[in-house]
Amino acid sequence: AELDDPSGNQALVEHDGGVVGYSTIRRWQERDGTWLYLHRGYLLPRHRGRGIGSALLDWAESRIRRLVRQHGTARTAVIGANAMAS
Repeated sequence: AELDDPSGNQALVEHDGGVVGYSTIRRWQERDGTWLYLHRGYLLPRHRGRGIGSALLDWAESRIRRLVRQHGTARTAVIGANAMAS
């Protein structure tokens, strides 16, 4: 995956000196020319239900929109994410 500035495409959530969650974005071009921007993240269970996960998702969606504008995606761009109960 292409990462123009990896540090700008990752967010970490710290609490009491430790990382409790993260969000990261990768992008690549599919064979049909579609650009896929994949958001992945995780938040420790004991920190859920406080709006932190929602804030990470908002950050990722905003960041992907900025990346699409910067890259000038010519044809189609898709935001992807994987969701799991754990």
